[in-house]
Amino acid sequence: MQLIHDLVPFDHIVGDEAKSKPYSVSLKSREHSDQLDYEQTDDFKDHHRKRFAIEAKNSQLKNPHGLARNKTPDLKGMTLQVVMAIVAVNLRRIITLREEKTD
Repeated sequence: MQLIHDLVPFDHIVGDEAKSKPYSVSLKSREHSDQLDYEQTDDFKDHHRKRFAIEAKNSQLKNPHGLARNKTPDLKGMTLQVVMAIVAVNLRRIITLREEKTD
């Protein structure tokens, strides 16, 4: 990242009788420019919409169903914890849909 004082000598920016403070302007690298260009594509926007829809469900699994913290020391226990949380969420959804259907 280049700063403006790398491009212009510092004494030209600030003098003894300067009325303002010096500032820096960052110049975007090629990677940043490429990322900004990619974020404008339809592919990125579609992926972002899908991800946004999934994040609410992930939050529901983490907060009320205990996936924010692993309660076991191994991968098998974590897998079981995830499966049980997903089953609980799905059962809750099935019950809600059935109640809506009967009303």
